[in-house]
Amino acid sequence: PQTLPAAPSTSSTRPSTPLSTNDIPFIMLSARAGDASRAQGIERGAEDYLVKPFIARELIARIHTQLMNKQIRNQLSNLVDEKTIELKRKNEQLEHFIDTICHEIRNPLNGIFNNAEFLLTMLEDRKTAMKKFISQ
Repeated sequence: PQTLPAAPSTSSTRPSTPLSTNDIPFIMLSARAGDASRAQGIERGAEDYLVKPFIARELIARIHTQLMNKQIRNQLSNLVDEKTIELKRKNEQLEHFIDTICHEIRNPLNGIFNNAEFLLTMLEDRKTAMKKFISQ
């Protein structure tokens, strides 16, 4: 069987991978036991940390769990994307509705303002005519 070369403990980070595999869950297998080593592995990008020697059944269970978690994250991400699109569509509908309501409110008000201006002009003309009549 082929084994991976041992990496220095200071370089235990998520492997540099092409973008197409970057979202694959990474389980760190290490001979370093202890909470500090486990925390360091997680902080450096591992989704899970397993200490050697490990039980194959436990590794398989952790792989299964990570794959299930990945599937759930993907489903949630897709749901968020769908809801975002739906929310944008509803927001556009709301904006259109608000524009329509504003237009419907402005139309009668424009008529009122125009008639008010006409009446003020008429009143001013009559006032001018009355002043002219009185001054004669």
